Amino acid sequence: MSPHEEIRRYTLRIQRNPNDYEAYFYRGLAYQGLRQYDLAISDYFNAIQLNPNYADAYTYRGIAYQYLGQCERAISDYSKSIQLNSNDAFVYYNRGFSYSDLGQHERAIQDFSKAIELNPNDAGVYYQRGVSYGCLGQYQRAIQDFNKVIQINPNDAVAYHNRGIAYQGLRQYDLALYDYSNAIRLDPNYANAYYDRASVYHAIGFYADAQADLLRARELGYDG
Repeated sequence: MSPHEEIRRYTLRIQRNPNDYEAYFYRGLAYQGLRQYDLAISDYFNAIQLNPNYADAYTYRGIAYQYLGQCERAISDYSKSIQLNSNDAFVYYNRGFSYSDLGQHERAIQDFSKAIELNPNDAGVYYQRGVSYGCLGQYQRAIQDFNKVIQINPNDAVAYHNRGIAYQGLRQYDLALYDYSNAIRLDPNYANAYYDRASVYHAIGFYADAQADLLRARELGYDG
């Protein structure tokens, strides 16, 4: 069923029973699928008004706020959801993501670590925690997390690229080159990986290779 059909379906349910909080919630999900976040937030608000203990409504309203860049409101909703259900790894992950967007990486890492404790097989959470560690200059910890991502998904070009950044931060240039090259092997149009590999080539004096990678990065649209 398409989101538009879902909206019609749940609108009819609401018309028949204006106290149907689940109908508001699911219509909100349909609006969110169409990126109509303000309408989704309105429906989640109504669901919460009718059922203040509806943890999922807080979670998905938080996600809608996050998409709108309103991270503080998102965090408030995620925190309320966690109060109602403290064992949902998905909510900790999303709150961590919002903290990361605000540059609060220590708090982000706490939430990502809790999410990993609850669900140790989610590569995306290891990735985001690795990014936060990298932002704090804790490159060895970042590498450990990217190792885990690659273990779960050996074809993740972005994980190789970010592990390369961490190795470059430690000036382990051979390992950084290996990872950037793997990222490019997996995604030959990965402009950022070419650019970062160029910076390593330049650092070790391979100027012709650096120039070739820089040119390729620009051909692919890198404008940093």
